[in-house]
Amino acid sequence: MRAHAVFLSLVIPVSLLAQPQPAWVDPSPHMVRLAEVEPGTSIEVLDWGGSGRPLVLLAQLGQTAHLYDDWAPKLARSYRVLGITRRGYGDSATPSNADMSPERLGQDILAVMDALKVQRPVLVGHAFAGEEMSWVGSRHPDRLAGLVFVDAAYDRRGIGAEAAIMRRIPNAMRPMTPEDMASASALARWMAAGLGFPVPESEVRHTARFDSEGRVLGERTPAAVQQRAIAGLTPVDYATIRVPALALYPKRGPTDVAPGCRTPADEGVRQACGELYDWMSQQLARSEAMVKTIRARTEIVELPGFSAFVFLSHERDVTQAIDRFVGALQ
Repeated sequence: MRAHAVFLSLVIPVSLLAQPQPAWVDPSPHMVRLAEVEPGTSIEVLDWGGSGRPLVLLAQLGQTAHLYDDWAPKLARSYRVLGITRRGYGDSATPSNADMSPERLGQDILAVMDALKVQRPVLVGHAFAGEEMSWVGSRHPDRLAGLVFVDAAYDRRGIGAEAAIMRRIPNAMRPMTPEDMASASALARWMAAGLGFPVPESEVRHTARFDSEGRVLGERTPAAVQQRAIAGLTPVDYATIRVPALALYPKRGPTDVAPGCRTPADEGVRQACGELYDWMSQQLARSEAMVKTIRARTEIVELPGFSAFVFLSHERDVTQAIDRFVGALQ
C-alpha cells in the first residue's frame, strides 16, 4: 500500500526520466510499441515476448513499465509478457489536461489489449495500479483470466493518517549530492543504495530529464499529472470484482515500516514508528478482509521483506506465488 509513498520519499525529488544517451543501449530484450488509445494519447507498450498465458505488467504511479526490465525477461520463460506505461509517464504521451481517473486508465488497458490482440491476460499491478486493474476486473471480467495485486490491494481511505505519522519520522536516506545527479547510472546507484536492491537503469532514464551532458535536471512527468492521478483515486469496491485474484503483501515488522525506523533517533521517533506499525497492521487486516469479498477465487500471500517493491527485493518468492496462481486458472 505504501509503495507509492515509500518510493517517492526516496526518489520523487528525482522521480526522473531521461533523454536517451547516444552511447547507452537498453539491455532488456523487449520490443517497444506505441498504441494510440485516443487522439493525442499514445501508450508505450514493452513486449518481452514469450509464450503461454499473457501477463500484462502495470507499474505504480510515478514509474514506467521499464521498472520490470530485469524481472520480465525471466517471466517470459513461462508466459507471454507485456508491460504498459501509464499515460503521462515515460514515453506515453497525453495532453496536459488528460483524464487520469482509474476508469480512464482502465480503458487504456483495454485499448492496448485490443490493439495487440491480447486475449484474457492476467493483469499484474504494483501499488496504485491496483485501482485501474480493479476497474477492469469489475466492469469487464470476461476480458481477463485473473488479477495479481503486488502490494496493491488496499483500503486507501484514511491514508492521510499514515502521512501524518510519517512526517514525524526522519528520512534515513543519504542526502542526494551533485555526484548522484551526474548521470543516469549515478542516480540508479543512489536509488539502489537507499532501497537495498538494484533498480533498472532504464527506469531512471524513463523517469527523468537530462541535459546535453547527461546530468539529471528533474522529473520528466509534470507534477500536475501526478496530482490529477492521485486526486482521481476512488475507493475500490472489491465485492464487484468477478475474476480470480492473488493479493501479495510484504510482511513488515516494527522496524520495517519506514527507513527511519531501523535505527530510531530518539523516543519521539520510536513512538511514531510504533504508531505507524499499528496503523499499517490494522490497514493490512482491513484490506485483506476486503480482498476476500471478491466474487471469485482469491488467494492472499504475505511475503518476507519490508519493501513495497517486493518483486525486486524478493523476486523468486513473487514469481513462485504467481506461478501457483496462474497454474490453477481455467
